[in-house]
Amino acid sequence: MAEELSRTQKMQIIFKQHPNAQEFYVTSDDQAFYLPSDAKNHASTLDDKTVDCIKRRDILKDAKIENGGDKKTDRQALFEELKNLGGSAPTNISDAKLLAKVEELKKSAPKMIDVTVTQEMLDQNPELVAEGVKVGETIQIPDTEKE
Repeated sequence: MAEELSRTQKMQIIFKQHPNAQEFYVTSDDQAFYLPSDAKNHASTLDDKTVDCIKRRDILKDAKIENGGDKKTDRQALFEELKNLGGSAPTNISDAKLLAKVEELKKSAPKMIDVTVTQEMLDQNPELVAEGVKVGETIQIPDTEKE
């Protein structure tokens, strides 16, 4: 299953899209606002009413520490995640639209569960054998139980 972006990764993308912004006010559901009053208004509709002030300098500092020489950009990671979710997008898509597309696909993706592979599963699913999966390994499959 694709890994969800951290708040720091989301903020890196947002700050790239808003090069003149020095801070954003962010609610517990990771919605970013220019004005604290807008963030507080939105937060009032949430269970967790926390609003954090996120500063550009802190995010840029965190980005340097987290990436530590890694050449893969956030944009590349988003395209990779989009592909893993079965989506595609043109290479000239904006970062904000790319992030929105990934988030939308994650919402519509089926919930995945871990299962331990049995011989019966390998017998019924030759594609697992072709991928080199062995008895006793843990794999993820869509959860088919109704909620």
